[in-house]
Amino acid sequence: MTTSVISGSTRILARGLTMISHVLFTLADVGLSFTLALLQHVRLQPLVELAPVSLLILGLAVPASLIAMLPLAPKIRLLAVFGWLPLCLPLGSDVVAGEFDIHILDVGQGSAALISTSKHRMVVDVGVSHPGGFDAGAAIVVPAVFSTGPNQVDLILLSHLDNDHAGGLAAVQKRFPGAGVKGLGHGCEHNDQWTWDGVKFRILVARQGVGRNDRSCTLLVSNGEHHAYFSGDISQRVETRLISQLPRSIDLLVAPHHGSAGSSSKAFVEHLAPRFVVFSAGRYNRYNHPRPEVVARYAANGALYSITGLSGAVYWYSHTPYVLGTQRCGLIRGVIGGVDHGAKCAD
Repeated sequence: MTTSVISGSTRILARGLTMISHVLFTLADVGLSFTLALLQHVRLQPLVELAPVSLLILGLAVPASLIAMLPLAPKIRLLAVFGWLPLCLPLGSDVVAGEFDIHILDVGQGSAALISTSKHRMVVDVGVSHPGGFDAGAAIVVPAVFSTGPNQVDLILLSHLDNDHAGGLAAVQKRFPGAGVKGLGHGCEHNDQWTWDGVKFRILVARQGVGRNDRSCTLLVSNGEHHAYFSGDISQRVETRLISQLPRSIDLLVAPHHGSAGSSSKAFVEHLAPRFVVFSAGRYNRYNHPRPEVVARYAANGALYSITGLSGAVYWYSHTPYVLGTQRCGLIRGVIGGVDHGAKCAD
């Protein structure tokens, strides 16, 4: 009799626990589905972005996370929120008036760069996009804007409309709808000039009798002492036309046409005599860019070079003109009175 009662109670308890577990699993499933849907929405249309994680931010966020997980009073654990808040704060500009910063992004076989003055920022080319696939504008350019300074873009300059330079435009425009656009079909005019915060920007373009690559909307950036030139995909033919309008001995050159054999003539290289030249080219690309003879031409003229497909993103600042920073290969230094080739990237 007693055994029978115990057995009946056990069955009732088992059924009860089964029902409770079923309810809990259902609630967990609903909660997980809701969380995944929320994350998907945030991924497609970000409402909050995390600031770049510096050592100071980590120094606040890590202890805050530990406090949140410890068996402490809820009011004390709530204090962890204040340690996480810096993750959501946007960066300010640390560029002083009269200086400019340049970040050349690694977008594979394509081109994209950021230029920052003390109060303005612009994007030069936006990388490649593939329908239904990878979009460098969304995946690389937009995050790079936020992680390298103020989350703003005042102007987008397209050197030309090939997909490897202009494919990511829609994604960048979607994120920064107030940005102006210059480029072929968008007001690229030869000798168009403007000044931001003591830094002069000048567009140079050959319009007549040339193909689309040679009509590239090129950009010269200068603060009077230091110069950088973004040359698009021009060939030696257009280099000859523009050479007289370019300064001698510039600091930074984004090499014409990713370092193709038909670009970077001896006269062009010797006239510009860049301290640093950056080849925006994908690793193991099918065009073999940059061509070895082109790299050798710059090296023979004393230029230090970097290939984004090997080095990753590259940065150069006008207030430290003798240093080129790379994402994967350390610093490359051009020293007054000599050359220190700095770190090397192995292929």
